[in-house]
Amino acid sequence: MLGEGSFGKVYRCIKKIDGGEYAIKETFRKFEGKNKAHSLNEVQALASLNAVDDNQFIIRYYSSWVEDEKFYLEV
Repeated sequence: MLGEGSFGKVYRCIKKIDGGEYAIKETFRKFEGKNKAHSLNEVQALASLNAVDDNQFIIRYYSSWVEDEKFYLEV
């Protein structure tokens, strides 16, 4: 685990497919209602930033998914 905040935990992971290091954010709240809308807005914002040239200050978005009613974000 890299850290924990009000909305979730962030883990350092090694992806088996490519051996790359990624951070996975796991939310505490269920993926429904306002939480769902907030999560989808976060994904859209990060995805739109990927269009910007590489910048050391911008987190790169790779993927997201829902599992066991929790939202996960791979950056």
